[in-house]
Amino acid sequence: MGGLERKFVDILNVFRDSREKIRVIIEEYPVGDNNLSKYIPERYRLEFLTSADFMSRKERSRTNRRKNIFHRLIYNYYLSSQKKVTLNNLNDLMETTDHDVILDYSNDFAYQASASPKISWIHNSVLHNVKRSKLRQFKQRINNSYRTICICDEMIKQLTTLFPDLAGKLQRIYNPFDLHKIRRLSKDVSDLSQDDRKLLDKKFILTVGRLDERQKDVASLIRAFAIISPKIDEDLYIVGEGIDREKLAGLALSLGLNKRVVFLGLRDNPYAWMKHASLFALSSKFEGFPTVLVEAIVLNKVIVSTDCVTGPKEILKNGELGRLVDVGNLKQMADGMRQVLSDKTIRASYLGKIKNARDYINQYDAQNFRKQVESLISEVRRKGR
Repeated sequence: MGGLERKFVDILNVFRDSREKIRVIIEEYPVGDNNLSKYIPERYRLEFLTSADFMSRKERSRTNRRKNIFHRLIYNYYLSSQKKVTLNNLNDLMETTDHDVILDYSNDFAYQASASPKISWIHNSVLHNVKRSKLRQFKQRINNSYRTICICDEMIKQLTTLFPDLAGKLQRIYNPFDLHKIRRLSKDVSDLSQDDRKLLDKKFILTVGRLDERQKDVASLIRAFAIISPKIDEDLYIVGEGIDREKLAGLALSLGLNKRVVFLGLRDNPYAWMKHASLFALSSKFEGFPTVLVEAIVLNKVIVSTDCVTGPKEILKNGELGRLVDVGNLKQMADGMRQVLSDKTIRASYLGKIKNARDYINQYDAQNFRKQVESLISEVRRKGR
């Protein structure tokens, strides 16, 4: 389950005791490991916009797509067909169900639905995720919503620069964080194996994220770690999976770091690892709002992060709560990590500011998110479109 899906489940948990009648609509029927529905609280009624049969056939075509051009064409057919099937089924649902507000968390397809009013979300830097040729269509998505929620202020600045006339359509609401749950789970090591517990007892730098080099640039983190590895005791632990895991493992091996760079895979509870880390590092080229940085602050971790768009500068208060370095700059990342690990004065300064930032952290509490979204829903009901 990726970061976006995890936050979607968090939001459903925030509203699990709401008196509202909430129907959850999911695009893909779960097949194989793609089973988001098992994490969704039982109180919600689920609807799927694609059938089990359709998704099974699509999954088989995806598996076979590299065999030859014929199988690739079949897979492309299912990709194209899914968009049409999804929209048709969504419109049918909208016409046959009683509802007054749509919350479009993915912002992928509900903007095309005939029903309204809608509240939509944007989760990533528009400049890195929307081609220039698609900006007009993206603007229409915003225009089709009563309000579009951006998950950080920097994202709003991007959009108001691109679309000044839509400024009134945008609102910043931070993603919800269950601060108590994060702290509680960080102390829970009950599911860890004996080998895991041995790893936990060592000194280590931690990064958590999808292993996709188009965005996360873990390769630069490994190379920066290689620069300082002879001078520090810490190893580098990597929590996450993705299409580039083998390539990254090969890089660590080529640098002679296969025993010091540890790939931990996906973890249901990354907070136990985060709590024990000497340092948390983020090396992304771009983000939306990197939740791992908020979680690291909640657990009083010293942080070194790239100053990428969007999110890190805002979360770390322009470098007050963590070291910011240029994207892809190995020397800055290496120097930053070495300094906060070895310089007791610098380390104590960051830790002191983080521990004194309780009021700042509380703004991310899930109940603040709930109040803001409920207020927006009430506004939609009063004013309509």
